Amino acid sequence: MSFVIIRDKPYKVKKGKLTLKNKGISSISEIKGLENLPALKELDLSNNHISEISGLDHLENLYNLNLSNNEITEIKGLNNLRNLRYLRLDFNSIQEIKGLESLKSIMTLYLNGNKINEIKGLDSLSNLNALYLAGNNITEVKGIETLHNLKRFDIGVASKLPKEEVKKLKKINIRTKDERYFGKRFAKRFMWYCIGVTIASFIIAASICVITERPTTDFLPMFGFFFMILFIFSPLLLALGAAYGG
Repeated sequence: MSFVIIRDKPYKVKKGKLTLKNKGISSISEIKGLENLPALKELDLSNNHISEISGLDHLENLYNLNLSNNEITEIKGLNNLRNLRYLRLDFNSIQEIKGLESLKSIMTLYLNGNKINEIKGLDSLSNLNALYLAGNNITEVKGIETLHNLKRFDIGVASKLPKEEVKKLKKINIRTKDERYFGKRFAKRFMWYCIGVTIASFIIAASICVITERPTTDFLPMFGFFFMILFIFSPLLLALGAAYGG
């Protein structure tokens, strides 16, 4: 059988994927026939009212499971899904990361928008390369040091973390998906740097024109010259000053 029934209505499996989002499901047991789909590859149960993960033990070939936007409070019932690579549990009411120990194939894990306040229970996920935890109550970065394949780590807005925790992220060389961490911070600093160089170049060029009584036609070439000099060499001078000044 390649379909399931929910409240007397059939839903077909298409190319190994079963999509049941927005179906008003409050319990996975409402899905009749799910036990007959051991070869199922993808299951989308997002945007329902599911409060407990159960009835999925037989789906050993499942590699993509979406349980986002439900009412789940605890991660459990996933131990047999050893081929699972993508797991979405975002926007639920989960308070603790646990029940994932046997899911060693997991590569992408979404836990954003929950009630988690501590990163733990991930040590065995050696293949994990993307972890999303934004929108939780996390104030300390720990529990990811052993995740050597982790390349994307989203924990939300950097301003909510103490400075020493942000430094930890830089130290372990993890890229964040959220550009508000480092990307936008750099962009903002670069913008102010350009403004500063522009103002300084304007003042220098204008002062020279006034003092030497040069014609106004000399201003723009002179401004451009000083802008390029300051733009190129001031970072070097600042770096040298920082190095020799302590």
